[in-house]
Amino acid sequence: MEAQSSHIHLIISDIMMPVMDGYNFLEAVKKDENFAAIPFIMLTALNDIKYKLKGLRIGIDDYLTKPFVEEELIARIDNLINYADEKKAFQLAEEALNAVPSVGKKQLLIEGGAKMTLEDMEWLTDLENVVRENISNSSYTVDKLAKELAMSRSLVYRKIKTLTGLTPNNYINQVRFEQAR
Repeated sequence: MEAQSSHIHLIISDIMMPVMDGYNFLEAVKKDENFAAIPFIMLTALNDIKYKLKGLRIGIDDYLTKPFVEEELIARIDNLINYADEKKAFQLAEEALNAVPSVGKKQLLIEGGAKMTLEDMEWLTDLENVVRENISNSSYTVDKLAKELAMSRSLVYRKIKTLTGLTPNNYINQVRFEQAR
């Protein structure tokens, strides 16, 4: 895997394998910083909830039991890869924001050549603070977020999507994941 690390976008594994079981493989992948962010699907005949929960506790991204519908697997793969790409773009933008001193550069180039202003960076900081204040509320929605930001739902959606590459729900989940980590 080391030799191909930059080309791996997703891992699909079974639980029952000859040399190493899927859980040990998952743990090894998630412990290695080069591979930890790669989406991982467990595709197995073991459909008891205890197996699924064990994988979820280790850090699996999706669990699919055999027999499966090929179209469902492809949809799950597409979703996980798209989400991983959005997450990576968000992390790169966040790293760039952290690298920019508070005084100095007035704008920062973001994906697609768009420019992020200091106002945008401040808005993102406010957004993160609002989401973190409500992180324990499992019923927190984009509508509630928009109300707290005094913006329309569609404007919040567009602004978050433009600045982070994530949908508002994905952004809220990303903050929750970071908090949980």
